[in-house]
Amino acid sequence: EMEGAEGFFAFDKNSDANDIRIYVDYNYKGYDDILTGSLLTHELRHATFFVKSLQGTPAPTCIENEVAAFYSQIIFLSNLNEEEWKSITYRVGQNPHLNSAYEITNFLLLLNSEANNACSGAQGQTCWDDYAITHLKSWVEANPFYQNQCSI
Repeated sequence: EMEGAEGFFAFDKNSDANDIRIYVDYNYKGYDDILTGSLLTHELRHATFFVKSLQGTPAPTCIENEVAAFYSQIIFLSNLNEEEWKSITYRVGQNPHLNSAYEITNFLLLLNSEANNACSGAQGQTCWDDYAITHLKSWVEANPFYQNQCSI
């Protein structure tokens, strides 16, 4: 059961590190490949942390896990080609509250732009990373869904 999530990955007694299933909310059936790809990027980040934990790497906290997953989505979105970028920014910009996928994507696109503006010039990638991660952490911690999921 999705329990309000856009997607999730599952690892059960029939799974192994090479067989992890990612489930996506049924509503994504009507969404485009960019939104679905962004969500899958998020879920793959969670799955990566899980597989690494099976190999002995300490798992991040729930908040750190979510922040990293949203960070992965920003990186995915920022690596779209020019036409894909124009398409997603136009569609989301026209109706940023159409659904939760648009709301999250709109937030991530705005954060990407803010980080670019705040860290232009010589400040470079470290500034951008720090800016994005700090703002993602604040957003995740303030989000009721993640407050519940992460028990904060």
